[in-house]
Amino acid sequence: MQHGKKNSFSYLLPVPYGYVYHSGEMRISRSDKISSLMEIPCSVHGLEATKIIIKPMEYNELLISLERLIRFEYPIKKKNRVYREILFKNLISPKISLKNYYDYSLSTINALVKIIWDSSLEKLGINQPGHYGINACIAYEELKTFSVYSMITDLITSENISKFSRILEPDNLAQNTDPTITCLNEAGFSITKNENLNNLSSVYFQYKLNFPLNISGFLKFINNDYSFSDNINRLIRLNKDIEKEIDSKIEYNEIFLESIYKKAEKYREKQGGKFPAKLILLVEGITEELLLPVFADKMGLNFDKQGIFLIAAGGKNQSARLYKRFTRENNLPILVLLDADAAPVANEINGQLRVNDQIFVIQNGEFEDILPVNLICRALNSFYRLTGEVSPADFTENQPRVALLEKLWKEKGFGEFNKAEFAKIIAENIKDKKDISDPLKQIFLSVLSML
Repeated sequence: MQHGKKNSFSYLLPVPYGYVYHSGEMRISRSDKISSLMEIPCSVHGLEATKIIIKPMEYNELLISLERLIRFEYPIKKKNRVYREILFKNLISPKISLKNYYDYSLSTINALVKIIWDSSLEKLGINQPGHYGINACIAYEELKTFSVYSMITDLITSENISKFSRILEPDNLAQNTDPTITCLNEAGFSITKNENLNNLSSVYFQYKLNFPLNISGFLKFINNDYSFSDNINRLIRLNKDIEKEIDSKIEYNEIFLESIYKKAEKYREKQGGKFPAKLILLVEGITEELLLPVFADKMGLNFDKQGIFLIAAGGKNQSARLYKRFTRENNLPILVLLDADAAPVANEINGQLRVNDQIFVIQNGEFEDILPVNLICRALNSFYRLTGEVSPADFTENQPRVALLEKLWKEKGFGEFNKAEFAKIIAENIKDKKDISDPLKQIFLSVLSML
């Protein structure tokens, strides 16, 4: 790409059927200063009313909604949840609630949320049209991270689309994109077929760029004096880079989108922030969730900089259920960490293990059993120094570590043993590589082999 010259995508953002919204601007006919309500003339597909009344979103509401829309979660579910909450709270007329939510097509839902979002920005003084390059890059990250087949399937079989279009058999999706395009267009979207639309990824990309929120305008507006999440900070930086390189015209240009994706990866490796995600590490419980990132950091493996998402299943039986769900929803490789007593669960997962996934079963007991005794003693003595003292001699009994810790807690007067509190105490006392046992090192070697 030549410096000083912007990329120009080949076509403008599609305007869905029956939706009037000119150049990202909204003409507001009345603003009620007492109630802060806004009356907005509009024409939205599937909506009989020619005007709507909204309660503009406040700055913090916009920020929270954006945070939730970009978090690591299956896109179809999170967007549906966030959009519903915006409509229920901020759309005054027509009133949408759980009782009538599925009486509206998804295109109507998305159009209304866009009007609320963009009008709320105007209320804050953000009047410039949106630059939707950042929306395109978020959509591309979703395609890299999540299964487009699952997303499209869940999209067109959702009640907000299936009630307004022909219901497709999922098998049709992999064979031909034409029925999918027809289905979405019948529900009020504008998906065009051209030389770029030869796969589901490009169909999903166009769907995402129908009714796009003015994210770029908000990112430029937010006060940099405040502290934001790493994910918001990286979007602010990416948005600046994108606006320097492209006009506000959007297409599924995979070469350009991949170049921005690579920039996002470099930013993650330098600043942290986890996104774009690269690996899912699925563990059983809170102890692993709290301690593994700390131990890994002492090994020179920063989970945030490597894009490693650590997810606690809440027990061994939940691990199999979550793994099955993740394999349907995600493209990312998954490492499942299980205790020794979870062998039946490991066998169940192994029966559906994908090529790029791995299972690591701790050979001797639970995760607590592979923590170095000297580290445990140092940590407990530092925390409970005025109550009691422990030594390696207290850990010589041949019984599971957790049972032994529960016994010690009572004998030493520490109170009731709690895994989360125990993990926090250990985490605060991990100093260097010497505190990492051989089994822990083996876990991290497995992680590194999958990056």
